[in-house]
Amino acid sequence: MGKKNGIQAKVLLLAPPSAETIKQRPDLSGKSGNGDSHIMPVVGDNAIDFTVRQFPGQNRSYDQPLITKLNQVKQIYNKLGGYFTDKPEWFNDGESYYFGEYESMPSFFDISFPDDLM
Repeated sequence: MGKKNGIQAKVLLLAPPSAETIKQRPDLSGKSGNGDSHIMPVVGDNAIDFTVRQFPGQNRSYDQPLITKLNQVKQIYNKLGGYFTDKPEWFNDGESYYFGEYESMPSFFDISFPDDLM
C-alpha cells in the first residue's frame, strides 16, 4: 500500500483463530472451515475494515467500514472474530498479527480478497 494519493497506509494482518477457539466457537470457522486470517489498511492510528460484514452480526454496507483505533483492535477483533487467541508459530515468528508495509509482508502469507467487490 505504501503512500498512494498522498495517504500513507500500512496493513494489519491478523492470524486466524486457533483450532481450540474454532472448536469452542464454530461460527468463527470462516470460509476455509479452519479459521481465516483478516487484513485491513491502517491510516494514522485507525484500522479501516471494509469487509467487517463477513463477521456474524455485522450488517454494514460497503460504504460503512468499521474504523477502530489501533489500541482497541485486540479487544474488538477478539470478540468479533476470535483473533489474538494464541500466537501461532508459523505466523510472523509466533506473533498473532503483522503490522507494517504491504510490500514487506513475508511471502508465505496467502493474501486473497474473496469479497465480491474487492
